[in-house]
Amino acid sequence: MHYGPTSSEIDSTRYPELRKWVVGCLSGHKKPNEIIFQLCRRTGWDWGQAKKFVEQVVEMDQKQVHQKRMPLLLFFGVLLIVSGAISFISAFYDMTAVLSTLEPPLDAQKIVNAALMSRSIYLMLLKLFYGLLGVIGGSYGTLSAVKAAMTGEGDDLLKSETQP
Repeated sequence: MHYGPTSSEIDSTRYPELRKWVVGCLSGHKKPNEIIFQLCRRTGWDWGQAKKFVEQVVEMDQKQVHQKRMPLLLFFGVLLIVSGAISFISAFYDMTAVLSTLEPPLDAQKIVNAALMSRSIYLMLLKLFYGLLGVIGGSYGTLSAVKAAMTGEGDDLLKSETQP
């Protein structure tokens, strides 16, 4: 027989150590079902009680979780922006070097022929494409992480949850 609190008695404010542990797990990107399972093992609660507890923690501490996640997300976002910018600038410089070998007057046919004759045209195009995607994706991710940390509104922390 189970003598733990009933579902109606679960209140995350009554268990500050467990609440802090759940916030740490969520900040570490652990899956919600994994957290709930471990919470059941630690406390003896059933799945519903542990799930309710985690939901309360998410509701009350979502901003704190996003703030703890922000440094890592910010690092990767800035790294992606910088690598994208370097790639784009490098490819742009390579393309201008190819185009600088052409005799004036320049027309579209000469530019296309010069680009196609260059052995590294595909690499240049790939670097340009990666560079643009890196800068755009890194900027979006960085801004999303900062917004989530400031407002507490971001990705749903329980989105990967499924029933056992």
